[in-house]
Amino acid sequence: MPLIIASDACRIIDPSSSEYQSAIEEHERFLKSYHTEALSKNARFEELSNEILAPLSKIIESDDNSRGALLKLRSEDLFEPDELLGSRSDQELNDDFRIVPKELVYAKTPPYDPRGATKGVTQNSKQPYSSFNDTRNGYVGIDARSGALSGGADGFVSAFSGFAFAFGSVRTGHLISGAHIESGRFAYNVGCRGIGGYATAEGGWQMTVLQLSPLPVRLVTASSYTQWRRRVSGFETAHDLQENLRFGVATTRFAVNQNYIYSVAANLYSFSDRSAGVGAAAAQSLGQGLITALFANGY
Repeated sequence: MPLIIASDACRIIDPSSSEYQSAIEEHERFLKSYHTEALSKNARFEELSNEILAPLSKIIESDDNSRGALLKLRSEDLFEPDELLGSRSDQELNDDFRIVPKELVYAKTPPYDPRGATKGVTQNSKQPYSSFNDTRNGYVGIDARSGALSGGADGFVSAFSGFAFAFGSVRTGHLISGAHIESGRFAYNVGCRGIGGYATAEGGWQMTVLQLSPLPVRLVTASSYTQWRRRVSGFETAHDLQENLRFGVATTRFAVNQNYIYSVAANLYSFSDRSAGVGAAAAQSLGQGLITALFANGY
């Protein structure tokens, strides 16, 4: 059974209730909207770049040898991608890291209720290559691929995966919500071969708090922690892999009101994008880890 600790300062929301489902659905809608808005500027940048390169593209396409070489380049993988390790459900959690903070209001550890899982993707075309969400031990993993590599989408991929909980505040006060991450691992691969192209990989963790009731639903606070980011252009490639990471993420201090209902979510996100320009480009953004505790504290 999951460890659930609650003080007299909050009311636990039943996962089978409409309030709980509203929390999960609103969080998924918010995160999708957040990612879409962030990507709109990137899409405009790519559109302008393609317009600038249009005359050069026409020159290359008018030459049989150049056009043939370009087609061959775009048909081959630029690099061998890293792979997710899987949910590792048999891995033991380290109890010394699941330390509950002082002045605790609410805390929960795996296994999580499946109705508290959050997952979503915003993409130009294909789905992300892999996305996992395991409630048994809090595992989340995303492998977002774009461009000239196995499983690569023909546009950007922005995806998230995590867990959420909802609670009712019994009294007015201030809270800090957060999560503990264990067995963290990330890898990025980015590469370009040509003129005017780029490849970008980014990922990290997000904490968001929504007020669900009274209506309207509103964002209370959000924090984003970028664990990795790399962008290359021209004839560049880059790769990094880090494993066995352990850390915590938290929101800023926020106010809660008596008898209001709030939801808190911790999510891993991965983003990959590329523009081939006159050439080829590819990006992979892979992240995974175990969310070993979700908590709210600080009245």
